Amino acid sequence: ALALIRLATRINVPDEIMKQFKHDNNELEELEKNYRGVLICYFCDSNKPSEVAGIVKTIYKETKRTYFPRRRVQYATSVVTIPRCNSCKQVHDESSNKKMTSFWVTAIAVFLIGLATGHWISGIIAGIVGGFIVVSAIYDSTVEAPKRREKGVKNDSTTNLKNHPLLRERFKDGWSFSEPTA
Repeated sequence: ALALIRLATRINVPDEIMKQFKHDNNELEELEKNYRGVLICYFCDSNKPSEVAGIVKTIYKETKRTYFPRRRVQYATSVVTIPRCNSCKQVHDESSNKKMTSFWVTAIAVFLIGLATGHWISGIIAGIVGGFIVVSAIYDSTVEAPKRREKGVKNDSTTNLKNHPLLRERFKDGWSFSEPTA
C-alpha cells in the first residue's frame, strides 16, 4: 500500500487529491512503524511471518496482592503469539539444539572428571554449573550470536522479546514473563 501511495504522489493531480495522498501516506507509514513486528518478521526485518512459526508465550500481570490475614497474589494471564518467519524459526531451533548439546557435553565431561577424582557429588554440581557457564557465557556469545548476526536474525531471548511491538507497551504496563508469587 505504501508503494502505491508513493507512486500516486508522483501523478499530476489536483491539490486536494494530492493532500489526501500525502495524508494517507503518513497514516500508512505510522501503521508500518507501529506494526512492523507483526506485518514483517521482527527477527529478520524482511520476511513475512508464518502462522506456524510463531513463538507462543504466556505473560502475567499482578492485579492484587494481600499480606493479611495471609499472603496472596492475584494476577491476569495472557497467551501471546509473537509472529516469526519460517527461516528465523529454523535459525532459532538450530541455535537452541546446539546450545542444549553443548550444555550436556560440558556437564557430562565435568561430571566424569569429578567421578574420576572420586568426588561424584561435586562433579554433578560442577557439571551443571559448568554447562550453564559454557552455554550462556561462552557458546552463545562466541559461536551462535555471530551466526545469527551473519544471517541478520535477532535472538529469541526474553530480553529481546520484551521489545517486540506486540509486547513493548504491555511490559511498560507491568506485564512480565514471570508468574507472580505470594
